[in-house]
Amino acid sequence: DQQAQLLQARNFWLFWEKNIKRQRLEQKYTTLLSKAVAANVLDAKEAFNDAAENSDIVYAMQSYASIPDSTIEVSKSEIEKLYNQRKELYKQKEGKVIKYIAVDIRPSQEDYDKASADIESLKEEFTTSEKVADIVNENSEVPYMDAFFTENAFDPEMKQFATTSEVGAVYGPVFDNDKYRMFKLVDKKMGPDSVKVSHIMLANGDEARTTALADSLMNVLKNGGDFAALAKEFSADQAAENGGELGWFTEITALRGVNEDFKNAVFSTPVNEIAKVKSLYGTHLVKVTEKTANVNKYKVADIDMTVSPSSKTYSNIYNELNQFISQNNDLAKLDEAAKEAGYNLIAGVNVTADNQTLGSIKNSRPVIRWAFQNDKGEISEIFECDDKFVIAGVEGTIKEGYRSVASLTPALKAEIAAQKKGEKIAADLKAKNLTSVEAYADAMGSKVDSVKFINFGTRRIAGIGVEPKLNAMVSLAEVGQVSAPVAGNNGVYVFKVYDRNKEAKEYNEAEEIKTLDASNAYRFGFQAIQSLVNKADVEDNRIRFF
Repeated sequence: DQQAQLLQARNFWLFWEKNIKRQRLEQKYTTLLSKAVAANVLDAKEAFNDAAENSDIVYAMQSYASIPDSTIEVSKSEIEKLYNQRKELYKQKEGKVIKYIAVDIRPSQEDYDKASADIESLKEEFTTSEKVADIVNENSEVPYMDAFFTENAFDPEMKQFATTSEVGAVYGPVFDNDKYRMFKLVDKKMGPDSVKVSHIMLANGDEARTTALADSLMNVLKNGGDFAALAKEFSADQAAENGGELGWFTEITALRGVNEDFKNAVFSTPVNEIAKVKSLYGTHLVKVTEKTANVNKYKVADIDMTVSPSSKTYSNIYNELNQFISQNNDLAKLDEAAKEAGYNLIAGVNVTADNQTLGSIKNSRPVIRWAFQNDKGEISEIFECDDKFVIAGVEGTIKEGYRSVASLTPALKAEIAAQKKGEKIAADLKAKNLTSVEAYADAMGSKVDSVKFINFGTRRIAGIGVEPKLNAMVSLAEVGQVSAPVAGNNGVYVFKVYDRNKEAKEYNEAEEIKTLDASNAYRFGFQAIQSLVNKADVEDNRIRFF
C-alpha cells in the first residue's frame, strides 16, 4: 500500500544519505593524508631527471638457466633466513583449498539446427516485406534502429555488405561465434554524419500556454532574437546555462537521446534555422548551428539470433552432472572419476572469504560461501554460475597467520639459487678480463643485442623485461665504456652505452609536483584505508550471509 511504499522510499533515502556521508568522511580523511605528504622541489627535479635522460645500449646476457639447478646448493638455513627477513610479506587470511568441476551450459546440435531453421524461415519475408522494423523487433535480440550510419559505425562484415550492395539486398544468414545474422540494406544516401545543436526546451505543463510560448519565441527568433539569451531565460534544462547548446549528435545519438522526431528535425533543418519538436521531455525549439561534410550513409536492418541452450539441453547437462556426483561422492576418488567421465577437474585452488568469484567464473560467490560452511572431504550440490554448472569439494582449510616455510620453500630456493648463479657467472666473467661486449657474448655463449631509450625510471626494458639493477647501472655508466657484469633477475648482463640523449621537454617544476602529488594522493589514500581495515578489531562474518 501507499504507506509501505513511503516507508520503503524513506529507508532508501536514509541508506544513500548514510553512504554519502561516509564517503565524504573517507574522502576528507584520504585528502588530509595526501596533503600531509607533498612532493617538494627535489622530488620534482629527481622525477624529471629520471625520465629525461635516455640511454641506448648494446648488451649480452647469460641466462641463469645456463647453469643446472643441481649444481647449486641451497641450505635449509639460507631458506629460513630469507623467509624470516620477509615474514611480514607472508601473512595470510583464513582460506579454503578446494577442487571443482565447471561444466559449460552450451547449446546442443539440436539447438543450433533449430536456430538455423528459424532464421532461414524469415529470409523470404525479410527480403520482400516493407515492414523490416517489425520483423527485426519480433525476431532479433538487437532492436531495429531507424537511422542512417556511416561505414565507420559498422563491424567489418556489415561494412563490406553495406558499402557494396544495392538497396533491398539481403545478406545471410551467416553463422559466427554462436550467432546467426542476416542483413538487409534498407536505404542509403549522402548526408552529414553529425550536426551541432542548441535548443530551448519548454517543459510539459499547460499545453495551450506551452504552445503559445513556443510560437511567441519562434516569432522572436525569426525576427532576429538572440537564441542564447532566450535559452538562458526560458529553457527548462541544464543546457540553458550554456545558451542551450547540446553539442554534436549523430542520427543514432539523437534517436536514442530524445526521439525519432528530434532526429529527423535536426538532420533536415538547414544551418541556423529553427524547428519545433515535441518529445517526452517537452517542446523543443531546435537550432542547428553546424553540420559536418556530406558522406555516404546507410540504413541497415540486422537480425541477430544468438543460439542458446534449450530447456531440454539445460536439463540434459544438469542431469548428467547430477548422476556423476551421485555415483562419485568420494573426494579422494573424484579426480580419477572426473577424468574417466570427461570432466575437467581443477584442484588445489585457494580461496579466501574476500573472493567474489572462483577464478573467472561469473556469479560464483555461492560456491565460495559453501566452501567456508563445510569441512574437508565435503562435496557440494550443483551450483548454477551464469553459463556454467559448478560442483566443488573442500580439500582443506588454511589457517589465518603466516604461510609456512615449507609452502614457500620452492620459490625461496629458486630465488637463492638464481642469486648464487648470478654471483658465479659474474665472478667467472670478471676473471676473464674481457674488453668488449662481443667478447663477453662469446664467453657467455650468447649474442650481442641492442635496446634504446632506457632511463632510471623505465619499468620494463624492451626485449629484456623488469631489471631495475640494469636500469640503475645504465643510467650511471659512461658513454662508450664496457660495464662490469650485472646480476639481474633473469641473468647476468654486460653492456655498453653507445648514445645518450635528453628529451627536448623543458623542466616545469609546478607540473612535476602536481603529477607527483596526484600519484601520491591515490596511493596514500588506498594504503591508509587498507591499513585501517587491517588494524580494525572487527570480525568479518559476511561470508556467512552472502
